[in-house]
Amino acid sequence: MPKRAQIERIFSSGGPLADSDAITLAEQLHQGVVQVYGSTETGGIGYRSVLSTTATPWQPFAGISLSTDEGRLALQSPLIDEPIRLLDDKGQVLSDGRFLLLGRADRTVKVAEKRVDLVGMEARLRQHPLVRACALLQLSSGRLGALVALSNAGESQASSREITVQLKAWLGQEFEAVCVPRKWRYFEQLPYNSQGKLIYSQLEQYFV
Repeated sequence: MPKRAQIERIFSSGGPLADSDAITLAEQLHQGVVQVYGSTETGGIGYRSVLSTTATPWQPFAGISLSTDEGRLALQSPLIDEPIRLLDDKGQVLSDGRFLLLGRADRTVKVAEKRVDLVGMEARLRQHPLVRACALLQLSSGRLGALVALSNAGESQASSREITVQLKAWLGQEFEAVCVPRKWRYFEQLPYNSQGKLIYSQLEQYFV
């Protein structure tokens, strides 16, 4: 084990670190743990070092800015293809640009009596090479609808029908068939409003 004096920096990423554990480590190692917030899909978003029980805000990385949309954090970043991506975390953005995390946003719906995590399904869909961005919503019929902005590879495909078959099969590896979106709509860019946000309550109009 290295001596404490030889440790130059400690980072924590890939999962949440409890504040109590961060404080304990800081006391034992005589320096704070640099926590990094982000994901594979978004890249790094912010960082902080917790040294006391006082709420410690996150500092966005250079070029990153956040706002809130109905309590959820909305990300603007040069590392993503979308103007603004609505994150799966609730939060508060402070006047100096730093932010607090306030827990996960719940986007779980019931489809044919089965619970579906729309956040997880969107994350899975974005992993497909034909997809650049996507948004899922529950339609008035009770089934799901998918809005998809295609990647360059997707735009070169022969037809939207073939793309739909591939994407349904992709989701079917993780979700039951009855839960996979029934209706699909394809875009060069998702239908953001003038502020670069998706208004989920207005998206069903694309499935009429």
